[in-house]
Amino acid sequence: MSFDPIYFLTPIIVMVFSFGIVYKLVKSIKVLMFSALAYFIAIVLKVLVQFLP
Repeated sequence: MSFDPIYFLTPIIVMVFSFGIVYKLVKSIKVLMFSALAYFIAIVLKVLVQFLP
């Protein structure tokens, strides 16, 4: 009975790629949320500055 390393390494490689993709997505979602929050704050500040004087 021979041991084929391809059958052993393939699931590990797929899991590493999957975790990498999920990590990149979560990281980019955090960046998008931060950008949306900054955009919302900028709009609120613009409205406040316009209505203040």
